[in-house]
Parts: sequence; structure tokens; C-alpha cells
Amino acid sequence: MGKEDASNAVLLVISQVGCDESGAGRLTMVVDGREMGSEEWRSFVAEAENFDVISVRVDRERLLEHSTYFRSLENFSELNRESLNVNWDPPIFCILLQCMHGFQSSFSSCVIARLIQVSPLFLFYTIS
Repeated sequence: MGKEDASNAVLLVISQVGCDESGAGRLTMVVDGREMGSEEWRSFVAEAENFDVISVRVDRERLLEHSTYFRSLENFSELNRESLNVNWDPPIFCILLQCMHGFQSSFSSCVIARLIQVSPLFLFYTIS
């Protein structure tokens, strides 16, 4: 996949609800999801559980295409910011992003249950 227009990118900062905002002692990972292939997404998702905060640069248009939640932010200033905070389970949200980028994976029943829980919150209707 070629590099997307940088001006159309947004950085999603994903952290666990209630995560210490100071940043002290937190493990952080930063990736550019726009340039990742299938194996890179698989490796990224596998390692996501080891981090407290994950920052993923994604294409703004892709978010709008796949999520009614993010589409609703288009009417507000939040989606025009360079970064957005997402307070949810980082590994599960990363799986949603992986699917949003068209890279499917096999999931355990526990992961499927968590995906069903988070999808409606962020209104991801097309995660395949």
C-alpha cells in the first residue's frame, strides 16, 4: 500500500480507560497503520497487549468510511485535530483497525465477544 496523503492522516492515541494521564511509567508504541501490510498488522496486534498506550496513524477518510462514530466527529472540531484520544482496550481496538484496513485474522471466541462489545460503541459496521 502506498503512503497516503499526510494531511489526511489522524493519530489515534489508544489507552485503557482510567490509564494514568501523566504518562509516567507507561509503555507506549507508535506506528503508521497506513503503510502496514498483513503480516505487520498481525505482529502489531499480537504485541498490542504489552503496551499501555498505542498511537496509530491512520487515514482520516478510512475512519469516515468504516465508522459512523468518527463520521459524526466530522461535524465537530475533534476530527480536524491532528490526534484523537480513544479510551478503550488497546489490543481490541487495534484488531478493529486491522480489520478496517482489510486485513482479516482468525479470532478466539473471547476476542469476538470483545469485538462485538466495542464495535457498536465506535459504530464500526464494516470491519471486514
